[in-house]
Amino acid sequence: MAKQEPIQALARGLRLLATLNEHPLATVSQLVALTGFPKAPVVRTLNTLRAEGYVDLDDSGRGYKVAPKARLLSSAQAIQNPAVSAIRRLLTDFSHGVKWPAEFLLPEGGAMVIQASSRDVSPISLNRFEQTRFPIHDSAAGIAYLAAAKPVEREARLRAAVDWERRDAAAIRNHVEGGIAIFRRDGYAQRDYDSPIEGTRVAAVPVLSGEQAIGAMVLIYLRDAVWEEQLHQALLPATREAAQRMGEIWHTYHG
Repeated sequence: MAKQEPIQALARGLRLLATLNEHPLATVSQLVALTGFPKAPVVRTLNTLRAEGYVDLDDSGRGYKVAPKARLLSSAQAIQNPAVSAIRRLLTDFSHGVKWPAEFLLPEGGAMVIQASSRDVSPISLNRFEQTRFPIHDSAAGIAYLAAAKPVEREARLRAAVDWERRDAAAIRNHVEGGIAIFRRDGYAQRDYDSPIEGTRVAAVPVLSGEQAIGAMVLIYLRDAVWEEQLHQALLPATREAAQRMGEIWHTYHG
């Protein structure tokens, strides 16, 4: 039994990290409910993950969150995906041109997950978001993707969002329909954040492989530093062009 404990502890740690990715700022009680693990092992595992730098306790004390070091766990997978590697290089070139960072996200269940980012190489450096997963129904990337997705795919993602958020299906659907209407009016989706830097704004457009929506590209900037004219005449056209090239790259590798 003692020989199996290290394996069980590793499995608990990975499960807790995955759960925190999906549920940022989860409390111990919430993690116990979400994972089904007893409270004592959850507390021990969280303490170990904090000591190793993979998990942090939120400054407000509201719950636990995934630390930036956890991104190292996904680096091998990204390296093995040639499409993502090529898109990362494209993001680097894009950000050198527009100065602001950008990211490429793919849908996973009821979330949009960052696959590649230019934050580390962008001339204008902005801190990373603490999470790598964002609700598909309540993020600029998610709305942009859903607006371009085929109806069957959109419906499946909405069902996954309901399961993930454990919220009223009608409320989520109404929120998404409102977001899609704004996207179709403006040609892009937008979301404001006050962390990690106050005044952060995200503009998102879908990425299509052929006629199939496969993800989204987001441009990240400070709303007080970019004029509307600059956004619409320079930044958004460049973002749409880069998103089109991303789709072509994806189609080359995945068909």
